[in-house]
Amino acid sequence: MASYLETVKRFSNGSTLYTKVVGACLDLSNDIVEQVGPPAPVEKLAWARLVFEDPDVAANSMFRALLARKKGKTIGELNSMTDNNVKNVVDSLLDFFIENPLP
Repeated sequence: MASYLETVKRFSNGSTLYTKVVGACLDLSNDIVEQVGPPAPVEKLAWARLVFEDPDVAANSMFRALLARKKGKTIGELNSMTDNNVKNVVDSLLDFFIENPLP
């Protein structure tokens, strides 16, 4: 398991993993906008718009949440996360961010 200091120093904006989180946020936003069937809830559409306007705002929070979710992983395991692995984590965290907006 990677130490907190090692994890934070290794994975910052600009890292490969962070870039994957940005991509996953953009992909999820596109999924929300292009949803077939009933329209997406207003809160999800607002989040998608935020991502399109400034991907780093949403990605920073998602990135930290992903690191917390994967806290038992080694640096090597985090580095080897595939795009699909990252997207699955981002997808699973969206409702938390929608249901608990910052004031």
